[in-house]
Amino acid sequence: MVQPPLIGDGQGKYRIHLVGNSDRSRKQSTVGKELSRVLNIPLISLDTLYFTLGWGHVSTSEFRAKVKAAFADAPDGWIVDGNYGNRLGNIVQSQCTDIIWLDPPLLLYFPRIFIRTVLGLLGLRPPCSPGCPGALCADVLLT
Repeated sequence: MVQPPLIGDGQGKYRIHLVGNSDRSRKQSTVGKELSRVLNIPLISLDTLYFTLGWGHVSTSEFRAKVKAAFADAPDGWIVDGNYGNRLGNIVQSQCTDIIWLDPPLLLYFPRIFIRTVLGLLGLRPPCSPGCPGALCADVLLT
């Protein structure tokens, strides 16, 4: 199936929201990094903005302020990686020009989730946010 190209704002700027059922397999991050490289716009990781050292997290109001500041720091476009609708409301959706939904088959992402979890528990994999050791990641912590 042929996928449509990115739409952008019609003036060559892209504000992309990259979402999926879970990023534990790191597909969103991988796609986000590549899009960032190709389009020469920053990748904004919501995990990094939300989590503090030791799996603490910022308040909802501080999280929203950090996201808005990240958008202001990237006037030529951005890519947002993460699913935080319950914390951010429509802040991301109201400003994005494109939404990319990644939905890989379970047989593709489940083994990757398992391996990532084991490597994280053993401290052999970098955390999804600085100062947050272990295997947890924001997409499974949204409560």
